[in-house]
Amino acid sequence: MKKQLKLIICFMLCTSILLSVCLIEHNTEHNCIGENCQICRDIALQRELLKSILLCLLCGSAIVIVSHNAVIMSLFVNTEKRKLNLVADKIKLTA
Repeated sequence: MKKQLKLIICFMLCTSILLSVCLIEHNTEHNCIGENCQICRDIALQRELLKSILLCLLCGSAIVIVSHNAVIMSLFVNTEKRKLNLVADKIKLTA
């Protein structure tokens, strides 16, 4: 049930983004009545919405990349520490 709900929400979000782009493209050459044009306000609102979504996606991607790199670096550092620690590796030094 939860998986279906998540799919429905994802589908609705994708559809709203697609319809926002279609609204902007379809109404760029409309008969503007001037200062209080509702279509111009709607287009500006949709552009701001798309910019906000893009900014959220970019920030989320940056966070995922940084965390992924941090995990890789921590694994590398732990591996290097193990190689350099002779006592923990139980290496006997002989003369």
